[in-house]
Amino acid sequence: MLIKHEGKIIGGILCPLMPGKAIYEWYIAGLDKEYKEQHPSILATWAAIDYGCRNGMQHFDFLGAGKPDADYGVRDFKSKFGGTLVNFGRFEKIYQPLLMKTGTIGLKLYKYIRR
Repeated sequence: MLIKHEGKIIGGILCPLMPGKAIYEWYIAGLDKEYKEQHPSILATWAAIDYGCRNGMQHFDFLGAGKPDADYGVRDFKSKFGGTLVNFGRFEKIYQPLLMKTGTIGLKLYKYIRR
């Protein structure tokens, strides 16, 4: 779906569907800084929700709200639309444990040095 203002595309959303069941907010974009008064990202999300309602979708899935115990601005944005926040957990498969450990330590060191 595309969001237009005065003939110009200012936002859009890509939503895979499970017909009759769910619509998934997969990717959303908008020229929010340039069109502050039009709120293109919000309009794109509402357009998808409206489409889902008009086409018998039972669920609208925002596809994630971050880790529950960490601040995350996207979660704040998504929560303003109402609904129920669910967390089915996170899954991680580590194929190279030594490389993963090295990267984790390196990132911590980098963050410490940048303070």
